Amino acid sequence: MSLNLGGLGLKVRKFALFSYEVVQWYSFTHQSLSGVEFEDEKIVVANSVLDVKPGYQWRSFSMGLHAPMVFFGLFRMGPIDSHFVYGQPWTTEYSLVRAVLLEYRKQLSMNPVQIYEIYEQGLVEAKVPFKPLWLPLVRLFGPRNANGSK
Repeated sequence: MSLNLGGLGLKVRKFALFSYEVVQWYSFTHQSLSGVEFEDEKIVVANSVLDVKPGYQWRSFSMGLHAPMVFFGLFRMGPIDSHFVYGQPWTTEYSLVRAVLLEYRKQLSMNPVQIYEIYEQGLVEAKVPFKPLWLPLVRLFGPRNANGSK
C-alpha cells in the first residue's frame, strides 16, 4: 500500500475546540483511489490523487489531545505552526485523510476497514509517537463522519 501525503505539508488552522480548517490546497495520493473520479466544492479526486480545497473543515478529538500530552511531557512537540501553541499535532494529516475518506466513502467506493488501514499506515509512516494509542481511541471515540456525527 502506497501513501503520499504531498510535499509541502498540510496548512491548517484551529477555529474551535477540536475543529480544524484546511487553509491551503492539499493533495495526497493513494492506490485505493485508482480509477475514482469525483469533484465537489470541497474535494477533487482524479488519477489516484485526492485534493482537499481550502475551507474544508473537520473535527478531531485525537488532535485535541496533542497539546496536553506535550505539556505533560508525554509527546514531543509537533512541527512548528503559528496556529498551534505546541506545534501542529503529529496526527494532523492522517486525521484529515480519515475525515475526508469517511465523509465521501460512498462516492469514493471505500469502506471503513480500508479507511482505517490507510489511517494506521499513515501513522506508522509518519513515526507518530504513541501510535498504538491513536487507532483504538479514534475507533472508539472519533466521529464516523467528518461533520462529527456517529
